[in-house]
Amino acid sequence: MNSSNSSFYSSFDETAQLGCVHMVGKTFMDFMNEIRKQEKKNATFNINTFHNIGINMIINLINDAIRLSKEHEKQPHFSVSVDLKGIAVRHIDHQFFVKITNTLKHIFVDCLDKCYFHNCPTIFDKAYGLIMPLIDPLTREKIIIIKNTGSRSIESV
Repeated sequence: MNSSNSSFYSSFDETAQLGCVHMVGKTFMDFMNEIRKQEKKNATFNINTFHNIGINMIINLINDAIRLSKEHEKQPHFSVSVDLKGIAVRHIDHQFFVKITNTLKHIFVDCLDKCYFHNCPTIFDKAYGLIMPLIDPLTREKIIIIKNTGSRSIESV
């Protein structure tokens, strides 16, 4: 799904030799909030339908990244790069986060290579610290938080 929206798309990463899903978190959340506004105008608004729109979009992006990996390297793996610049607590939909996490861990078993989070707000560290014990240890090793401090980056796992 090479979307016309350059804020969330799949591409082949030559360096990693993997398909990669790229997402600008705030743009994705703004997109989802716009859908929510439109759906709420509809008398039949259903939060599950709303969540499924976002989940299906992410699944399609991941499937496209896996397809790109298979075309180049014959392996069903992918990486994810999420830019969290501008994300605040008000953007977080806890129900959506739980649903997407549960859905992805069942559909894409052992397919994630790395998940990079860039430009993480301070609240992300606190939230990640709370949910980290709930994440499978093998998956935890694949999560890389990149903190921008001036012109250099600090990686932490």
